[in-house]
Amino acid sequence: MAPCLQEVRKKKARIFWIGDGSLSKGGEKVLPGSQLIDEELSTIIDSILIQNLALTFALSNGFDPDFPEGLTKVTKTL
Repeated sequence: MAPCLQEVRKKKARIFWIGDGSLSKGGEKVLPGSQLIDEELSTIIDSILIQNLALTFALSNGFDPDFPEGLTKVTKTL
């Protein structure tokens, strides 16, 4: 994960961590996420919340999440 993270940081991207944020550095946002004992269930709950956040962001900024710009079908159905 370290090489990938270094690459992202080189690009000066805004980084948001979901979870404990143990790999975060100054200026990176940490969202604690769900705190369940079952890590698998926590991951599912977090993904639902993130999808809802993405939907809300898209709609409030005038994007159509069902037909994103520039995205085409990768595989062809015969």
